Amino acid sequence: MPVSDDYWNGGFFEVCDGLCVKVHVEDYRPISLGMDSLVEREIYRGFDTYVHVRPVVPWSSPTVLISIKPATAEERAREPSLIGRVVHSEIVRQNVEFKQVGNAQAWLRKGGNCALWECFLYRGFRLGEDGVPSFGGNEFDWKTLEKLWLWFENYLHTKFKVHTLYTHDNDALFEGTPDEERYREFLKRLGYEHKPIAGSWRFKRMIKHLT
Repeated sequence: MPVSDDYWNGGFFEVCDGLCVKVHVEDYRPISLGMDSLVEREIYRGFDTYVHVRPVVPWSSPTVLISIKPATAEERAREPSLIGRVVHSEIVRQNVEFKQVGNAQAWLRKGGNCALWECFLYRGFRLGEDGVPSFGGNEFDWKTLEKLWLWFENYLHTKFKVHTLYTHDNDALFEGTPDEERYREFLKRLGYEHKPIAGSWRFKRMIKHLT
């Protein structure tokens, strides 16, 4: 769902060369449990802040001026579908936009616990070593995802003094695919450990302590 620029009140940050994030922060008052697969009820009741992060990449959208010379009768006779020929083209303006390439959300209590609900990049997005984005294919860019995830953790830790992160060991994005186990290994590599609680749903809880 599109949101206005005013929504991104938390700032605009660079994650790495070519990848930035827009951040939204708002007060949060729990009105229902909703996360009993991640955090205990007493922890959830203490949540006071919601953080929404949108990963984006700069995307150039040029305006091109093209001059076409109409086809002559002789040319149309030889090529009936021919309209004309380009005799000149130039880029008159470069519009730089920011294209969303993923999403991340967290609910937390300042100075304490945080439910990192999701942090992902879209399938098919890839960031080159030179910071140039590309799209296509059916793979995930795990290297860039790691940079995004660690940036999000550091932001939550430094901005809100979060010390304990809770997350699921899977995501609907990976469920039922060959990447399901790879995602769990990815989280373990980042320092998350399984610590399930009663009442958990199809995904299991993982926890990471920040120092």
